[in-house]
Amino acid sequence: MSWIWLAGICMVAMPWASFQSTATARVEREPRYNPATVVNVQGFVVDIRENTDFGSLRGLYLVLKTDTDRIDVYLGPPEFIRRFEITFKSGDNLQLAGSKVKDGSSWLVLAREVRRDSSTLYLRDKEGRPYWEDTGST
Repeated sequence: MSWIWLAGICMVAMPWASFQSTATARVEREPRYNPATVVNVQGFVVDIRENTDFGSLRGLYLVLKTDTDRIDVYLGPPEFIRRFEITFKSGDNLQLAGSKVKDGSSWLVLAREVRRDSSTLYLRDKEGRPYWEDTGST
């Protein structure tokens, strides 16, 4: 009887442990803000997309065209961004500060602040801690 009970517990615990290790591995692979790699960028928005994939850095992305390059920019969770009156569209001229980090085989800027005209959207503090963590948005 105790073997049946033990087998039942293992059947429940094993998928949970597998999920936990997968979630931990995913978080460890996500790019991290690094204050030592902060860049200031100015460019025009050429694409806006929302990544809802559970397995990667979920949120709102912009692609900026600068004088010399195209840059992927991660803003943050869409629920957090939508709380503010600032919106983005193709052609917007933006200035931003953020950490340029490696994301797999490509580069990504994790935005700290984004300016358009007289509006500024503050996403992280100077150390890179996301403001959405203070509000419970993920």
